[in-house]
Amino acid sequence: MMTEEGYVYAASLNDELTHVIPTESYDTILIESLGTPRQWFHHLIRVREVYRRSLYTGEVVFPGKPIPDDIDVTTMLKASSERLAEAFMYSERMSVKFGGKTMSISELISTAIQHEGIHTGQYYVALKHAGFDVPKRWQEDWAMS
Repeated sequence: MMTEEGYVYAASLNDELTHVIPTESYDTILIESLGTPRQWFHHLIRVREVYRRSLYTGEVVFPGKPIPDDIDVTTMLKASSERLAEAFMYSERMSVKFGGKTMSISELISTAIQHEGIHTGQYYVALKHAGFDVPKRWQEDWAMS
């Protein structure tokens, strides 16, 4: 049985973006197709909440609820990953519906990890394009400098 630990690791990599992107740059488009860092953070929070909610309702339902512009992004980003990890840890569900198919909780964890990983790659490209450093752990764990 897969645990939430891989998800915690993957999400924490994206959560670290708030430590390398200055808050005054949150509303600056780094690459047109990806939007602003604030939009990235809101997207991650929203998707994490969709997955978390599915562990209670039994169904993954997108697009989820919009994230208010006035939130404390750093706090809410970290809280969203912690809340999803906790939901994975304590869920009594064996499966959820996703796109009309039944998915085991292990598959949902894998999907959440994949989602985080896809965005890590996108955000790496955006950071490099804009001349920002990448998080130190990205450099240490993955040699992404």
